[in-house]
Amino acid sequence: MFPSGNRDAEVFEHPDTFDLARQPNPHIAFGGGGLHFCLGNQLAKSTLRALFRELHEQLPTSSPVSRH
Repeated sequence: MFPSGNRDAEVFEHPDTFDLARQPNPHIAFGGGGLHFCLGNQLAKSTLRALFRELHEQLPTSSPVSRH
């Protein structure tokens, strides 16, 4: 099951917590290999590139927010 790949309790201290700053994050989505390899990873990457390109065109002055 794809969602389980980054929620492995043997790998992550809090596997069900959504934390973009999780370190270390041996993330396996988009072609990490093994059982969780996504056959549609190239389509997903292309879709995300298009999404972020469009967001940048619509919101050109926006920027990422950092905790640091």
